[in-house]
Amino acid sequence: MASLASDPGLHPLVPYFTQLIAEEVQRSLADLPRLHLLLQAAAALLANEHLDLERYLHQLMPAALTCCVARRLGASPADDHWAVRRRAAGLVAVACGRFGGAYENLQPRVTRQLLRALLDPGLPLTTHYGAVVGLAALGPRVVRLLLLPHAVAYCAALAPVLAPTPPGQGPAPRAAEAARVYDALAAAAAAAVADLARAWRPLGDCFELREVFGDALLPYAPEPPIAGLFL
Repeated sequence: MASLASDPGLHPLVPYFTQLIAEEVQRSLADLPRLHLLLQAAAALLANEHLDLERYLHQLMPAALTCCVARRLGASPADDHWAVRRRAAGLVAVACGRFGGAYENLQPRVTRQLLRALLDPGLPLTTHYGAVVGLAALGPRVVRLLLLPHAVAYCAALAPVLAPTPPGQGPAPRAAEAARVYDALAAAAAAAVADLARAWRPLGDCFELREVFGDALLPYAPEPPIAGLFL
């Protein structure tokens, strides 16, 4: 990994590395340790400033997005596929940050794909979680413009899954997955509110978001201007 991240002589091997990562991700969706390793290798390549990766983004980006929003990762639903999705989201954000200037349509295409995955009720909550952490990794501005406008309605649709079941009926189906998605949304909303507060800008729907996420947002809510501050 250290060599992938720093060796300037690896350029002739880049197409083989990216092809290997793309193919192995598709073959290893049930193998979480291998997915972690492949994502780590991709991150190392992106960190190597000596390598020209622009021509191979068509292999790296689909692999990372697959790890982010795939319907199922791991051999069992109990496996910690959440960590793989978060790592993949970070990788997508790094790629957009490095190459977004040269390819202006890179981040818009990624955000459209992630938002479409989140708003599709036919996709599982595991995919929705990956979409949320993927959008959140792209920064507070993306969260504010694309995620927050849908947060209240989405949480309202999520509420029945989060509702506790009557005694004796056992845990509600998908309740744990729904809680993961809700927590990811709350964290993204809190980061966006904090960013707005630092910039001294009002958040029009802050009070509506408080109704959804409760005390999780209170430390970040912008305070009203001090009387006489601008006199």
